[in-house]
Amino acid sequence: MLILVPPDVSFSKEVEADGQLTYLDVLLTKNEKGIETTIYRKKTHVGLYNKRESLSPIQYKKVSYKVCYIVPTKSAAHTN
Repeated sequence: MLILVPPDVSFSKEVEADGQLTYLDVLLTKNEKGIETTIYRKKTHVGLYNKRESLSPIQYKKVSYKVCYIVPTKSAAHTN
């Protein structure tokens, strides 16, 4: 079955370079042990997510808090 794609939808293709590929916020690195993942930040990343005083829904603020504070803390605890 042929799926019709609207003309305003476009696709891109990423090619790995030096055994590395970025996907969303993850850097995938291929090495002899398998695939290693690390957090990827663009050079333009400023670290600003969502201000507490903003009018964004509370569920967005909760996710931003978890991603910025809880997940990195757990990861750091596991590496020691």
